[in-house]
Amino acid sequence: MEKKVQAYFTVEAAMIMPLVIGAILFIIGCWFFQYDRCLLEQDMGILALRGSVVSAGGKENTAKQIQDWQSQIYKDKYVLWKQEEMEIKLEKNVVAVKGSGELQIPFTGAGILETAVWETQARYENHRVDPVLFVRSCRKIMEGE
Repeated sequence: MEKKVQAYFTVEAAMIMPLVIGAILFIIGCWFFQYDRCLLEQDMGILALRGSVVSAGGKENTAKQIQDWQSQIYKDKYVLWKQEEMEIKLEKNVVAVKGSGELQIPFTGAGILETAVWETQARYENHRVDPVLFVRSCRKIMEGE
C-alpha cells in the first residue's frame, strides 16, 4: 500500500522564500543607508557649529581649526558606505560645511536598477557670533524686561 504525498506546499515555499529573504535584506540595507546618512548630517552639523564659535585669530585661524576638526572625524563609523568629500567654506562670518557619501548597491547585474550607487549630501550653515555683539544683545534684552 503506497501512501500518496502532496508536495504543493514545498513548491510554494521554494518560490516565496527567496522573495521574502530579498525583501528583508533590502529593508535592512535601507536602514543602514539611513543610519549612515544621519551620521553624515551629525558630522556636518558639529563642524558647522564648532566653526561658528571660534572667535580668536581671524578667518585663517578659524579655517585651520575647522580643517583640524575635520581630520579628527572618525570615518570608520559608517556601516555600508564611503564618505566621498567634505567641503568647508568661511565667507562673511558664515561657516558652510557640505559633505557627501555613496553606497554601492550589490546585486545590480540583473539590470533591475539603472544605477548601482545611492548618493546623499548634507549641508549646514551657521553664522559666526561676535562675542561683543552677543553681550550687547543680551544686555538689550535684559534691559527691556
